[in-house]
Amino acid sequence: MCQFVGCDWHLFRGGQDIIFNKDLEDVNKVIPYDEWMAFFRPLFQKAYGAFNEQQALLRGEAS
Repeated sequence: MCQFVGCDWHLFRGGQDIIFNKDLEDVNKVIPYDEWMAFFRPLFQKAYGAFNEQQALLRGEAS
């Protein structure tokens, strides 16, 4: 997801780790919705806006 919205790795402080095995590279986390949205919403809006601009250019619409 981070590659799609153009962000670097982000450490979420809240939430609860979900560990399926002892491999620390395979740890998931349940993140509180508000914390998740505060970080990702602006990035999603920026990426979606850029996508819409690109689509308008491809359709020949000036922005």
